[in-house]
Amino acid sequence: MRAILAVSLFVFAAPRLAAQKVGTEAPDIAWERTFGFGDVANQRLSDLKGSVIVLAFWTNYSNTCAQDVPRLNKLFLERGEEGLVVIGVTGDDPERVPPWVKKHNVQYPCATSRSKDYTIEGIPEAIVIDKDFKIAWRGHPAAVEDAGFARLLVDARPAIVLPGLELVQALRKGGDFGGAWKKGKELLDGGTLSDRAQAQARGWLAAMETFVAESIAAADKAEAAGDLHALWASLDPLARYAGVPGADGAKPRLDKLLADPKNKKEIEAGKKVAEAKVKEAALDFDGAYDLYKAAANSFGNTKAGKVAAAAMKEIEKAGKLGYVATCPYCKAAGAACPTHKKKKR
Repeated sequence: MRAILAVSLFVFAAPRLAAQKVGTEAPDIAWERTFGFGDVANQRLSDLKGSVIVLAFWTNYSNTCAQDVPRLNKLFLERGEEGLVVIGVTGDDPERVPPWVKKHNVQYPCATSRSKDYTIEGIPEAIVIDKDFKIAWRGHPAAVEDAGFARLLVDARPAIVLPGLELVQALRKGGDFGGAWKKGKELLDGGTLSDRAQAQARGWLAAMETFVAESIAAADKAEAAGDLHALWASLDPLARYAGVPGADGAKPRLDKLLADPKNKKEIEAGKKVAEAKVKEAALDFDGAYDLYKAAANSFGNTKAGKVAAAAMKEIEKAGKLGYVATCPYCKAAGAACPTHKKKKR
């Protein structure tokens, strides 16, 4: 029997929201804390798109959740290489997760989140998401095999590292993408990998090759536009891709770019502007303003410095100094409310 508990992660409702229906797009979740993910992508739920995902909602306040752990362990361990991943999701205090995981020998990844994007009818509950990131099934974890994994797992992407590719993954995690590409190519040419491991290796190599090709294209576009910071930002990461087709030409271009002191100054100004834009996108207008101001003061004679000066004035003009993202009045106005408004600095 499932418990109906007021847990912060979940919204309980008899009628399911349209976004929760089978066949609809799965809502994304940004994890608050993760446990036992290992090499499984673990920033957001959508990082696992391409795999078949079983979200197993649980709370340590329910005595029945532990009963499903052996079944979910078996599912993850036996079908992980086919592209299935189980994520135990809870709204509990993150500090409560490790003791529960240890006590019940949980062998699949777990995560906490305060998101309320999933409506569920009780604890425990499972939601299966297919490789196209659509809801495929939902119900009690005891009946999760009813989702039809034989069909769902066709061409699914494994979320775990398959046997034989451990060294390639270690190089990837260490940021040596050129080394990872070379080792992956060597293993593929050697013919010792399983069919699934070959597919995973090819996917990794293709992703690295795509990144290089897109970076070179972005560099070419930036160079044509005279955007020196964008040119640097496109070429600089390719130092870690040496050996990947197309990457080796990046270093001579980067060295030539940095040989001119004027270019270095423009690039430094561009870095400040890029950092400010990130803060502005996060609605931290005061932080963005300070960075724009610093860039304008230090690099005012550069192209990026002039962009910074204009952006700083725009924040002032729009009345966004003092904006508080959690204030409903600021949010409604799209600018700082009278309580939070600051004068020009």
